[in-house]
Amino acid sequence: MATSESRGTRAPVEFELKVLAVPECDSAVALAIAAYEELCVFKGGDEIALAMWTALMSALGSGSSALEDIRSSAGRSVAFEFKDGPAVIGLGVLKLGPVARTEEAEAFIYLRADQRGRGAGSALLRMLDAWARSQGASGVFFRVPPGSREGKNLGERNGYRARSLKMRRAEPS
Repeated sequence: MATSESRGTRAPVEFELKVLAVPECDSAVALAIAAYEELCVFKGGDEIALAMWTALMSALGSGSSALEDIRSSAGRSVAFEFKDGPAVIGLGVLKLGPVARTEEAEAFIYLRADQRGRGAGSALLRMLDAWARSQGASGVFFRVPPGSREGKNLGERNGYRARSLKMRRAEPS
């Protein structure tokens, strides 16, 4: 359980992170589809959306959400529902490498648009980071498509800094 640090006039809210089980994945799949549609408007966003989708399907394809199975598998993805009371308001997916202690886990996050601006994104990042570290990862990183001011601001508010720039040669049209 985490409490938000709201930037607006809204009161702080308590959020819960729950490992996603296959029978209850409808909300998460709907959020992943919404994330895909939202990210695809940005250059490079389709790559991030596809990576998130692949990690989510990998997590759901494991057939089990038992924490013992997740902890023992090398190179795994874990999906989480992010809840405010009974409502699923976001999705978090972590992709942990087989040598988690020397690597950062890749985090994919998505919040419903109506839930942004009240500290939910920051709470989700903190919870995913804490969970990844509990599994031996050195921390988490996440990708933000160029032009996504919301994503960049979220990262910077939480102490994240851009560390790389992906360069591509444009093909002549």
